[in-house]
Amino acid sequence: MSAPRGARAAERIRELLADAILREVRDPGLGFVTLTEVRLTPDLRIATVYVSVLGDERARRESLAALARAQPTLRRKVARGMRMRHVPELRFVEDLAVLRGSRVDELLGSLDADRPPGGDPEDRD
Repeated sequence: MSAPRGARAAERIRELLADAILREVRDPGLGFVTLTEVRLTPDLRIATVYVSVLGDERARRESLAALARAQPTLRRKVARGMRMRHVPELRFVEDLAVLRGSRVDELLGSLDADRPPGGDPEDRD
């Protein structure tokens, strides 16, 4: 499998899953989720789906559990939308990069709040 083909397949799977989650999954535990990335193994048997979930720790756990419950439905959607010999197993994983990024923004904001209004005295010439 070439890298561009795998990347195209992963992106198509992400699109199909996003549409299915929006239109077909009716689980009350599913919160506001964003599919950030899909990575396929080289043999196309496993698709790791990275998910960003809005909310606290409980909401994130419930959303991941809801996605796991909806996995058979979502996998059927992928099977209907793609021509693949084997439909990949879907594994939903929380994408922590978004959480880390918001934490970095928070820390940078607190540094700006601690800085005196005149700025850094070493910057003046």
